[in-house]
Amino acid sequence: MNTILRARRNAEHARQMCNGLQLPVETGPALILKYLKAVNHAANAIAVLNGAPLAERRFLLQFPARAEAAGRPGLAAGLLSLLGAANMDFFSLS
Repeated sequence: MNTILRARRNAEHARQMCNGLQLPVETGPALILKYLKAVNHAANAIAVLNGAPLAERRFLLQFPARAEAAGRPGLAAGLLSLLGAANMDFFSLS
């Protein structure tokens, strides 16, 4: 029960933050930070179903396994999309 409660709290926090993005008070970097925090809470709502919340340092490396364990492997690609991966040319970074 405690696990579900933690997941719901993260999901609710993410939802509230996303609602705040509809008519944002912040601009520039503060708005981007708020968006990233909302994405973090949304992803951790899934991650905490199968372990502790994910830390920022290894978040993107560990999230796919947590999404898989939750029975939703497609969420890993969705997370990358929310972070703008579709706009990146990873091959030109080397």
